[in-house]
Amino acid sequence: MMIWLRLAWREIINTPKFSLFFVMNIALGLVGFIAVDALKSSIDESLSGKSREILGADISVSAFRQLNPDEIARFDSLVPRTTRIAEETGWVSMVSAITRETQNVAPPARLMEIRAVDKAFPFYGEISFTNESGHDSQEKIFERMNVEPVAIAAPELFVQLELKPGSEVKIGDQVFRLAGSITNDPSTSSASFSIAPRIYIGQAWVAKTGLVQLGSRIVHTRKYAVTPGTVEEAPLEAKFKAFAKSRSDIRVRSHTSATDELGRILKFLGDYLGIVALVAIILSALGCNFLILAHIRSKIRDLAILQSIGARPSSARWIIGWQMALLGTGGSIAAIALAAALMPSVKDVLAPFLGSGIQLRMQLDSIVTALILGSIGTPVAGLPAFAHLNEMNAASLFREHEAPSNIRATQWFIAAIPAISIIFSLATWQARSIKTGLVFLVITGASILILGTAGFLLLRSIDQITRWLKKSGGRYPWPVMMALRNSRRSSQGLMISLITLGLCSALLSAVPQIQAILTSELSSTGNTILPGLFLFDIQPEQEAPLRQFLAIREIHSGPFSPLIRARLERINGKPVAETFDTIPGTQERRTEEQFKNRTYNLSFRARLSPSETLAAGREFAAGRFDPSLQEMPEISIEKRFSERTGIRLQDILDFDIQGVPVKGRVVNLRRVRWASFQPNFFVQFQEGVIDEAPRTSLCTIPQMDFDKTQQLQRELTREFPNISIIDVKASVARILSISAQVATAVTAMALLCLIAGIGVLTAITLQQSRTRAYETAIMKVLGASFTDILFRIFVEAGIVAIFGATCGLAISFGIAWVISVFLFDGVWVFAAGAATVPAAMITVTIICVTMLASRIALAAHPRKLLQPE
Repeated sequence: MMIWLRLAWREIINTPKFSLFFVMNIALGLVGFIAVDALKSSIDESLSGKSREILGADISVSAFRQLNPDEIARFDSLVPRTTRIAEETGWVSMVSAITRETQNVAPPARLMEIRAVDKAFPFYGEISFTNESGHDSQEKIFERMNVEPVAIAAPELFVQLELKPGSEVKIGDQVFRLAGSITNDPSTSSASFSIAPRIYIGQAWVAKTGLVQLGSRIVHTRKYAVTPGTVEEAPLEAKFKAFAKSRSDIRVRSHTSATDELGRILKFLGDYLGIVALVAIILSALGCNFLILAHIRSKIRDLAILQSIGARPSSARWIIGWQMALLGTGGSIAAIALAAALMPSVKDVLAPFLGSGIQLRMQLDSIVTALILGSIGTPVAGLPAFAHLNEMNAASLFREHEAPSNIRATQWFIAAIPAISIIFSLATWQARSIKTGLVFLVITGASILILGTAGFLLLRSIDQITRWLKKSGGRYPWPVMMALRNSRRSSQGLMISLITLGLCSALLSAVPQIQAILTSELSSTGNTILPGLFLFDIQPEQEAPLRQFLAIREIHSGPFSPLIRARLERINGKPVAETFDTIPGTQERRTEEQFKNRTYNLSFRARLSPSETLAAGREFAAGRFDPSLQEMPEISIEKRFSERTGIRLQDILDFDIQGVPVKGRVVNLRRVRWASFQPNFFVQFQEGVIDEAPRTSLCTIPQMDFDKTQQLQRELTREFPNISIIDVKASVARILSISAQVATAVTAMALLCLIAGIGVLTAITLQQSRTRAYETAIMKVLGASFTDILFRIFVEAGIVAIFGATCGLAISFGIAWVISVFLFDGVWVFAAGAATVPAAMITVTIICVTMLASRIALAAHPRKLLQPE
């Protein structure tokens, strides 16, 4: 064993150029992986912090009843003793103003969402508000809330009831003094909105309102803020849900699921970042395999001598294996050192986009992984190249400068199984999903197969072109013929180069397409006007007067969306509870539906809205429902709602609308872009079915300047006192800010990946140029001119670079489509321009580096090029 180690070390010393190229390839690939992982962790922490601010805790349990002592004790036992715990009570009620003008008349009142909190609220984030004296700290106000009857409320309450800080309002039997108007509340950062503005009071005053009585619909919540590093989030959430499983009225929420929209952002981002990190790893593995095979070619004579003096065929594998392991370890160490040196600069570059608070630092697990990949993964990645040694014998090895004999595809595949297993394990770990790992593995395998087929067709085409040039008898530059013959003669090298370049091009060109898909999913819908106000509880008889009211003021509202409360009774004739019990993996959704008492907001539309697209099935039949022409009313279901509940196309749903049974058949599934901030619903009927049911409507008002918005709210309140108005401009801005941060993050990730990929390709190209040095020297000795040799090299490099990059670009569109279907809910964006940039950069880089290296070789004396290294 030690003799092979000593020989491997001696080989490293004797081949400094190859060793440098190899270490550079490993370092560039792994530094990209380390940097990507550091950025990924930083972004995850940043967005996780935002999700914690929305929930105000790490995890919470809630129910429409108070938790009993046994339940509280059990939940508390699941968290470390250092965990902070807070109680919260919430309900919806009317809040009335108390002024001198209302002493003898009914006071003006508004529907409000009341949150009663204790002095520890909130654990994360900061609720800002203004009062007569300026700003007040959150700690002081929430402590005072539980001692004095004071409250802070959303600005809508002040505007609509014409109040100011210091005014008094009445909630139930208790009078509260308004201490301030909320200017920033992170917990309202959601693409879905409450039906009423929010007001905060102290937990100590809940009983004195007189509103907490038997039968009252009040949510009791217990929130937990876990000390960082004391427990892992996923197992803790699983323990909470496992205990709540037998109690269907208890709902468990983690900070990542605090809102559907932010939860989807985190999921998509995690999948995306995992994929990008894999690109850096797979590029490095491709580079390793290419360089190892090139090294084996250059050492044919040495290997022949070893076998001739009695060494076993396995000796070559041991020597080269130890050499690769040592070089891989050196590359890992170099990557870690380079990443540490570059981290401050990368942080400074990204700070304007991701915020100055970004903490970009190397993760211990990525450092350990880099060392393992370098020391163990490097020789494993070279196993397919080692397979060529099995077909060699001493006689064939003495034919100098001859490529190793070809191996069968089955041999190559068997040799590649360990490397494939490592890549799959890394894919699963990085993307935190077996599904993502499998998708990536299948995509990579299919891409190699396609590129291999394309390479075979290219070789056949070169044969045809060569024959045609011979038969034509015309005059053509001899360097072109020489380049074509060299490409055909070194078919194995061409295939390896083509597959390597094609995969690099495919993976790198897919990154900006995935970025475009993700950015499109998170951004607001193109031409959709973002709302500034949401109007709820619009009665049918108020729709026409409200339209006229807005038209007079030249305000164009969004369409009025009917809202009908209904209870889902049966699915395909089975009671809902039994149906959900038969759906595997829907316990969380089943608990949620039981928590909500299986009530839904229904609506009806003639066609899809601009924020909706058809995912499956067909659109509603033209016109209103006609029982003489249609067997059953038609229903449209939101796609993710269908996945959570198990409702499928052609299912028959039975609803109860205030005692009236309504039945319908599901004819399509819709994909809803919730980031449009427009009124959207999980369940929609076709027109003519539930139009006459008791309903209210809601609509949106576009964003306007501050003064006009304030004036409109006051006038709406006076003219339509029953309509609830919520100012969603701040919430929309916060969601768009998070989306913009994510979009910037994925752009940064794409750039890091592209830099790492170009670096690996540069190392491969330099090695290719070194292998051409001998051939170049022979041509110089035979009298070929500098220009002719350079042109021949340009044609050779151009054939592989252009064809490989073009094939990779074509494959990248398929990769992006597959990823959009399996990971991003089918959102597809054709970003040909963005995808062409990496492919063009790869082509130019390969040709330029090849030409530069060739010029260096051409400048050297032939005697120096012909002597052994």
